[in-house]
Amino acid sequence: MPSSSAAEPSGPRTGPTGHRPSFHPYPSLHELYAAARALADRHPGHCALRPVGRSRQGTELLLLSVTPDAQAPPAAAAARHVLVVAGPHANERVGGATVLHLAERALRDPALRARQDAGWHFLLCLDPDGTRLNENAVPHPPTVLDGHRVFFRPTGTEQPEWAPSLGTSGNRLPESRALENVVEEIRPFLQCSLHGHDVGGAWVQSTRHIPGLTEPFMKSTADLGIPVEISNIDTLYWKSAGPGVFVLPEFGPGAATPPATLFEDVPRSTWYYPHRHGGTTLVVEAPMWMSWSVGDGTPVPDPRHTVAVRAGRLRGRGLRVAALLDGARPLVPPGHPADALLRGAEAAAGVCPPMADEWMRLSAEPAGWPVAPLTAGQAASLDAVTWRIPLRAAAMVHTALDGVPGREAAGLRDELDRLVRRWSGAFEEEFEARWVPVDDQVRHQARMVVAGFELLV
Repeated sequence: MPSSSAAEPSGPRTGPTGHRPSFHPYPSLHELYAAARALADRHPGHCALRPVGRSRQGTELLLLSVTPDAQAPPAAAAARHVLVVAGPHANERVGGATVLHLAERALRDPALRARQDAGWHFLLCLDPDGTRLNENAVPHPPTVLDGHRVFFRPTGTEQPEWAPSLGTSGNRLPESRALENVVEEIRPFLQCSLHGHDVGGAWVQSTRHIPGLTEPFMKSTADLGIPVEISNIDTLYWKSAGPGVFVLPEFGPGAATPPATLFEDVPRSTWYYPHRHGGTTLVVEAPMWMSWSVGDGTPVPDPRHTVAVRAGRLRGRGLRVAALLDGARPLVPPGHPADALLRGAEAAAGVCPPMADEWMRLSAEPAGWPVAPLTAGQAASLDAVTWRIPLRAAAMVHTALDGVPGREAAGLRDELDRLVRRWSGAFEEEFEARWVPVDDQVRHQARMVVAGFELLV
């Protein structure tokens, strides 16, 4: 974890210029909140920190605002507002470091506040409860196995950013409601959602086209030596404005919608909250481990066979974990703290068969795979999914059995330990995965947020 001192909460460490925060690897939730409080205390004229809600377990959701006048009500402190959301997924922790970096930059650079009289607002962590479950001490640089020794990603209905797209509007999580209330209060013209994923490359997606975004995106990835993921499974049906730059479709009466491969109602996600006030959401993905394979633009000779093979791998690995999960479920009593881990594992394992079915259906259609021609990079992105989702499920079942007594639990945990080790090693070796320094993950995310801001104003 980041080094600490009695004088100042760590998380960020001052770089040689005295400006750039440095992280090794990610700040914990405690460090993130402490660093934000320190910023607000040092800059009371332009910086304010306030709670905007509480999580399901009672943790405060904190909003850090950097505005021309911190003493004014948040909505009146500036003419236009940017909202940056960190921690939308519990296992994607880079956003906390990025918001601290951006807040310090906004404080150092009056132009970011003065231009269009802008206010910057940073929701420090949307899912603090889940994030805590991913705060494990790891060696540096960490391996893919290190990243899965303690791993948690809740089922979709328990993910604050995405839950509204899966449930009814009257049954929203308190974290989702808090985010919606912030959007209604400040009406951001730009919302940025900060994401990270395990193995692959960088990409961005926006809910409206942001003209000119491809150029700063390509410059940033080239400068940092981060691969561009030319087609991720998340962006399969989205229009591409350039390599690694995607635009979600317009939704509404008469709008064309993609084929039914999604399990959610995208327009009801929190990404679309700002649309009520004419705003746009930019989603920024940065890899933890990079792999150049996802950027290979060489067409594959037999797309149908390529997709079918990967569908079979996904189905087989998912069924393997599902069988182990069936054995683990009776060993964890109702109400046990590990139940959330098992729900997350069930969701991950459960998505594998229908996703494999969808891949097979798409590959067999006369029109072929929706991203044509299928490239080696796109095939690699599919390969990553066949490792990623089953591995996450296996890791969560393994962690759920920690401390569960009995020979049966011990035997099952040993089997899962061997499986997680083997799959993690194979995933890392197949993709020649290399850790991306956290500072580079932060730099890239911050550049994309500022680029989106500058292009839209």
